[in-house]
Amino acid sequence: RANLFGVWSLVVTVVTNRWVVLLGHPSAMGFVGLCIVALGAEIPDAINAITVASRGYGSMAAASCIGSQICNICLGLGVPWSVAASWGAEVPLSSQDRLLEDAAIVLLCVVVVFLGFFPARSLAQGYATVTITAGHGVAMLLAYALIVGLLGEVTLVM
Repeated sequence: RANLFGVWSLVVTVVTNRWVVLLGHPSAMGFVGLCIVALGAEIPDAINAITVASRGYGSMAAASCIGSQICNICLGLGVPWSVAASWGAEVPLSSQDRLLEDAAIVLLCVVVVFLGFFPARSLAQGYATVTITAGHGVAMLLAYALIVGLLGEVTLVM
């Protein structure tokens, strides 16, 4: 199985690199990374969430999704940047590339909406637990499509 993951990773990397070259835009690498690479990295998390939610552990599914993002951001950026800095290398972020700033703002908005949409709403209505319905799931998928579209518009057109 490890070989299959390695081959899959190679294929995704080669395809992503080719798309970035074809797009020929400075922000293309970040945007394609946001869409393709990040989506591929989330498939195992989605499978995990489906598995534990179907067993009745909805809180574990939600906590796993949020926790994995915290690990991705803090460890996925912190460790490589710390290692690079300890070797004397710089990790430049282009001042012309607004994707990181835009994505951070969108992530903050998503967290606020998530907290307002589920726990706060359920607690305000007097429910002891939070229930996520199929409609909520569809709303989250539509929100993801909207966010990717807006970030694509902001980063690739401007």
